[in-house]
Amino acid sequence: MKSKTAQEGINDILENHNWSWIRDIYERNKNGLDKIALFYRGKNITYNEFFQNVESYAKALKQMNIKKGDIIPICMANCPEFLYLFGAISLIGARANIFGNDFDEDYILEIINQTNSKILFATDDKYDKLSQIINKTQIENIILSSLTDSLPNNYDYYNEIDNPFYKFENKVSKYQQQNNKIMNIKQFINKGIDYNGELEEEINLEDDFTTTYSSGSTNNGRPKGINHCVRSYISMARFHDEDLSGLPKTKGMRGIANIPTHSNTNLCVCISDVLSQSGTVCLEPIYHKDFLINSVIINKPNFLPMTKCFGLELAKKIDYDPNYQNIKLPYVLIPTIIGEPCYPNEEKYINKAIRKAKMGKNRLSFLSDLIVCLSMGGGDCEHGGIFFTLYKSAREKKLNYLLKKKPLGLVPFKLVDYKILDEKGNECRPYQMGRLVANSMATMKEYNNNEKATKEFFVKDKTGKVYGDCSVYAYKDEYNIPFMKGRIGDEITLKSGEKIALFLIQETVLKDTKKILTSEVVVVKDEYGVDKLIVHVEMQPHTPINETQVLKSIQSRLEKDFPKEITDNIFYRIRSNEESFPLTGCGKRNKLKLKEEGFEKCVKINNNVLEQIDCMIKDDAKTLTKKRQI
Repeated sequence: MKSKTAQEGINDILENHNWSWIRDIYERNKNGLDKIALFYRGKNITYNEFFQNVESYAKALKQMNIKKGDIIPICMANCPEFLYLFGAISLIGARANIFGNDFDEDYILEIINQTNSKILFATDDKYDKLSQIINKTQIENIILSSLTDSLPNNYDYYNEIDNPFYKFENKVSKYQQQNNKIMNIKQFINKGIDYNGELEEEINLEDDFTTTYSSGSTNNGRPKGINHCVRSYISMARFHDEDLSGLPKTKGMRGIANIPTHSNTNLCVCISDVLSQSGTVCLEPIYHKDFLINSVIINKPNFLPMTKCFGLELAKKIDYDPNYQNIKLPYVLIPTIIGEPCYPNEEKYINKAIRKAKMGKNRLSFLSDLIVCLSMGGGDCEHGGIFFTLYKSAREKKLNYLLKKKPLGLVPFKLVDYKILDEKGNECRPYQMGRLVANSMATMKEYNNNEKATKEFFVKDKTGKVYGDCSVYAYKDEYNIPFMKGRIGDEITLKSGEKIALFLIQETVLKDTKKILTSEVVVVKDEYGVDKLIVHVEMQPHTPINETQVLKSIQSRLEKDFPKEITDNIFYRIRSNEESFPLTGCGKRNKLKLKEEGFEKCVKINNNVLEQIDCMIKDDAKTLTKKRQI
C-alpha cells in the first residue's frame, strides 16, 4: 500500500471526517461492534455496549435541557461512566470542561462558575473535595457515579493490592443523604428513557469539544485551561492510521488510560487514538507511581504510555522490589515515555527493567530482546502527541545513526508543520539551538478565558507564518528530526544579563551514566535574594558509589563548562532511590515543590571540600545558618 502524503490525509479528514468525535469512532468500528472497546478491572465492554451507553447518556442530557454549545463541568476518574459521558457530550455537541479535584479550591470554584452550568458530573473518589465548593456555585444537579458501578458484580476482585491506594466502595448513597442535589447514574439514565427527540447534532471539525488542563508545572502551579476543537482528536486519529503514519498496524491493541482525565494527553493518546484503531481502552482510576506496576498486571496493556518519573518507579519495582523480583510482563509491547524529557541514564535503566520483565515476549518471542525498548512520545497538551519515535534505542542501531554515534530524536507525524526558530524568527540551521514551534490540525484553539496567554502562545516566524509555541529549546539534525531539550524560561541569569539554560547544566551533571540515574536543576533565591543553583541527584541503584567523589566529579565537570559565577553558587542534594522526586498531579517532576524545599539536606563543595548546609526556618524563609565540613 502506497503511503499517503500529509495533504492527502488532511483532504480526507476535511471531506470524509467532518463530524463529531463519537461519530468518527463509530464509523471506524461499526463492522466490529462485538469487539472489546473498554476493559475495567476485569470487566469487558464491547463497542456495541459502549455506543448503547453513550446513547442513553445523550438522551438523559437532552432531557435535562443540555444543548449544543453548553459547557459541562466534569471531575471524574478513568472509568466507563466517564467514557459514556464523553461520547454523549460529543454526540449532542456540548463541550466537556474536565478539571482535577487536586486544583486549589478557588480555582475549582472559578472553573465551575465560568461554565455557567446547572449540572456537574463527578466520581465518588473525587466528590469529597468538591462538596463544599459546589455549595458556592449555581449547580442544581450533581450526577455522581461510583468507581464500583462498572466493576464485575460491583465487587473489587483486586482489593488486596488496591486498598493501600484506594478502597473501592460505593459512596454515592452516603453523599446523597448529605445533599439532595445528587443523583446516581441509574437515576440520571432514567431521566432520558422517555426522550424521543433529535439526539445527534450536526457537528463539524471546528466545533468546540473539550477544555482540559496543563500539568501545572508552570504558571505558578495553576494548570492552564486548554480549549480543543473536534478536529484535534479526529486529525490525530487519522494520522495514526498505517497509510499516513508508516507505523505497524495497531488494530486491536490494548492501551491503558490511567493519566488523569483532565489531561488532553489522556483523552487524545490513551483513549481516542486507541478506540480509533479498534483497540481496547483499559480504564484505570488509580494513578500513583507506586501503583503503576499493579495497574499493568491488572490491565495487561500492549501500549503503556507513562511519564519518565512513573517509568523510573516501574523500573525500580522490577529491579529490586522483592514483591516483583520475578515479575514477567510479556504483553507490554510498546512502553512509551511521554510528557517529560528522558535522558540516556534514565532510558538505559528503564530499558534494563523492560528486558528483565520480558516485555513483548507474547508477540515477538526471542525478537523482543532486540526490539522492545522505550518508545518516545512528544508534544504537549496544546498540540497533542504530534511526535512519536517507536522503539527508540533499537532504531538508533540503524547504520546511519550507529556510525555517527548519534541519538534519534522525536519523529513528527506527517500532519505536523514544525520549525526551530532563532530569536529573530529565522529558521535555525541543523544543530543550531532555538525555539521549537509547531502547527497542525491537532493544535488547540485557545487557552480558556486567557486571552493574554493565547496571544503569547501563537507566534510568527520571519515570513509571518503562525505557529504554536512549544516553549522548549530544540535543534534538528541533518535528517530534519527534532531534538527537544529543556523548557524555555528555566534559566539562570548572570550579572552580565546573559542567560544560561538549566538543561545545559543538567546534561553536564548526567554525563556519568554509570553512577548517576537522574537529576534535576532548579534556581532558588537565598536569604539575600541572590539566585543559587540546587542540583538534585539520584544515584544508580546497585552501583558501589562514593557519593562524595561523585559530587566532586560533577563539580569538576561543571567548572570546566560554566563560568565561576555559576559554579561558586551550586548546592547539591542527594535524593535516595526510595525518596525519589515530588511529582505533579499528572505524574511529572514538580519543580515548584523542589524550589519550596530550598536548601534542605543540601551540601556544597568549596575548595574540593564537601560542606553540610544546615537550614533553619525563620518567617517561612529558608535561611542558611551554618556549614559543617564533612
